[in-house]
Amino acid sequence: MMPRTNTLDCWPTELQTLLLRAALWEGKPAVEAWELWKARGAEVKMEVGSRRILGFVYKNLRNEGIPDEQLRGCSELYGVNWMRNPVLLRQAAQVIEGLRILGVETMLLKGAAMVSQYYADYGLRYMEDVDLLVPHERRFDAVAALYRMGWRNWQSEEALTDALERGHSNEFSNGQEQKIDLHWRVFHTHFEVAGDGDFWPRARSCRVNESETRIPDASDLLLHIFTHGAQWTPWQFVQWVVDASWILGFRPAGSVKNSSFETVFDWDRFVEASLKRGLSLPVHDCLSYLRSELNAPVPGDVLKTLARAETTPKQNAAYLRRTVRLELQEGFDTFTRFREIWRVVFARDPGDNRSGARQMLERLKKEWNAENGWYLPWIATVKLTRRVRRFVGWKFSFYSGPRWRSKRISKESEAGSRVDELKATNVDNGLV
Repeated sequence: MMPRTNTLDCWPTELQTLLLRAALWEGKPAVEAWELWKARGAEVKMEVGSRRILGFVYKNLRNEGIPDEQLRGCSELYGVNWMRNPVLLRQAAQVIEGLRILGVETMLLKGAAMVSQYYADYGLRYMEDVDLLVPHERRFDAVAALYRMGWRNWQSEEALTDALERGHSNEFSNGQEQKIDLHWRVFHTHFEVAGDGDFWPRARSCRVNESETRIPDASDLLLHIFTHGAQWTPWQFVQWVVDASWILGFRPAGSVKNSSFETVFDWDRFVEASLKRGLSLPVHDCLSYLRSELNAPVPGDVLKTLARAETTPKQNAAYLRRTVRLELQEGFDTFTRFREIWRVVFARDPGDNRSGARQMLERLKKEWNAENGWYLPWIATVKLTRRVRRFVGWKFSFYSGPRWRSKRISKESEAGSRVDELKATNVDNGLV
């Protein structure tokens, strides 16, 4: 898999890949990747996703002898992380303790799990908030406890109730620029087929500021990180690459790490969990990127097993929708939202079709901001027309992600001539 220079999909661009190599490789290759990244002017036009891994770049290149004067932007973010992350974890520890008193179990996810238990240096990873998981059946108790502790949600009561019924998480703030993203489902994708139940028995106990909590088993944590990594966002986040590399033990030799969580990664359990949840598509492509672009120690047999896994059309469509950019997602979103409303309305009383149809119209009026039900056909026509025009504008070059690419690009294609050829092909196909 070759990194793209456009942002049509969710995978790291060429510039981001160079920065990731500077953060994860050792010796001369890491320094060369950094110099090439700077030579291409990436410092000036750096996106949010790249900025968030500068702490890793700073620590790694400093160990390689690069002076601080040449790493000024990186050192600034490292300092911000070093001051901010302990405060976030301290606030989270108070919430964890409050929930523990009420008998609500908790588990750290994503960046909070990595910073508190894998990275022995607060300055490495940027954290916007603390992701905290509670059992699904205790989500209402957890929300009530957060309100009692002074945390607030920006949504209305109706919207929050709807999120608790149908969503997977919601954000709370304490008014001091500290946030907690409360989860009650581990996976927020539409293509997993198993629940979260086995996450809890396999989780490992840990402490955050003397408050007892848990973090997922290494294989479960990596699986969760991949499902968040394999999705398009305007900010082009790539922190998932560094997190995954550290979990797999692929990190610079000079890195400070938490020795208490040094274990041999169980590939068999990881593959089994991926297949059980129907997540072979994102896992395969994330691992392919780590192996092909960063030389991470990913066994070839694992990739073959995941590539041979059978997937349903629904899983393919859901994965495709998540990995392409926003303009292409909107068509999926309209259909998915319409289907969700239909299911919710008619599940209440399947026998009363007249009442169900009436409720369906009311829900659509609310979704589309229509004052009158007679406006709905016109709104639907306008929406459909816009979708068709946008789709035609892409010349039917519907990008389908690296798993279904008609042409596989080999490692040798990193030569300049092959890159130019690939860019020309993308222009001809309307991808850039």
